[in-house]
Amino acid sequence: MMPASDYLTAQRIRNQIRREADQLVSQFDAVIAPTWPNGAALREVRDGWPVPARPEWEPPNEINSATPKLNSIANLVGHPGLAIPCGFDEDGLPLSVQIVSSAWNDQSTLDFGMAYQRETDWHLQRPPFPWRQ
Repeated sequence: MMPASDYLTAQRIRNQIRREADQLVSQFDAVIAPTWPNGAALREVRDGWPVPARPEWEPPNEINSATPKLNSIANLVGHPGLAIPCGFDEDGLPLSVQIVSSAWNDQSTLDFGMAYQRETDWHLQRPPFPWRQ
């Protein structure tokens, strides 16, 4: 629970961020950026279940300015975003990029994603899953 005044203040800040994001994204057909600064978190098997092998790669519970949240802005402002595979890191774990378009331009986002997947085969490749062997 929070006071209504805090909620209204948060909505005003969100609207300002939305206006700035709209202005930035409207200059381009789409903005393409890494979804996360490294590959998926490495897992190891314990008692038959995958668990984090490197806790430092797990998303932090609190906001950490050292770890960029590259996909959060689209979620916050309501722009359509699509994360698609683009390769593997040195541990063989998947990497992805996010495509973000202007508000209400969902079809453009999907068109970029489909064009990328027509030209690449990353979406067909799978990393090894040792706990499934």
